[in-house]
Amino acid sequence: MNNSRTSERVILIHGLVSHFSPISLIEFLSEEEVLKANRFLIEKDRNAFIVCRALLRTYLSVFLKIKPPLIEFKYSINGKPFLRSSINTHFNVSHSEGVFVIGISLDGPIGVDVESTFRKMNVDILKNVLLNARELQYLQQVNQKSLNEVFIHFWTAKEAVLKALGCGLSIPPNQIDVPFPVSEEGNDSESSNIQYKELNKNWKIRHFNLEGGFKIAVAIEGQNGPMDIISHNEFVNRYLINTSRINASLVCN
Repeated sequence: MNNSRTSERVILIHGLVSHFSPISLIEFLSEEEVLKANRFLIEKDRNAFIVCRALLRTYLSVFLKIKPPLIEFKYSINGKPFLRSSINTHFNVSHSEGVFVIGISLDGPIGVDVESTFRKMNVDILKNVLLNARELQYLQQVNQKSLNEVFIHFWTAKEAVLKALGCGLSIPPNQIDVPFPVSEEGNDSESSNIQYKELNKNWKIRHFNLEGGFKIAVAIEGQNGPMDIISHNEFVNRYLINTSRINASLVCN
């Protein structure tokens, strides 16, 4: 491995949106992205978009060997962005309660979702939309104390799958079969198969826990090896600190 290019096939980078200045990072965005950012009515949503998109461009520049502002995106019919110049580099972005996770894969399509385990889910209303019969049966056996966290396990897993596929809600979540957590606390870092009639057997789902009570789900095609999970500062120190791509606005406050 060297500082100009990563050797990992899948990498997840996480951090806090509040550690960055959106005003300083907006120069990384395209004119179209700046217009989109200005359409956000809520400031925290606008800031999250600017920070995540600027950091995505920065991380991708390591793989693509071009400057972040020069990276060009195209969009699928459902609005999922992908790279115009590289069909082999896949990515996905998620943020929740000020925490962001950006996944980049050279192994195939990737979807990521991050949620706070302190988020109170309306399980009674959402469970029939989200879960299939097998999963509903499992949920009935979970004690009340663990119910919310186990439900978030299923929620993040299915969100990650749908984001990897780029299909929005055109696939009902309760038609996707994801693995149960390995414990009622929802902990699961093992790679497990996803079942859906249109997916091949190479699709996997993995869960990881972040400090502060956050759960990450990653859905990916064709990868069963280790994933590199690092903080933004670790990424900067490993890949950017000795290159021309480093910028003062990329260093956390």
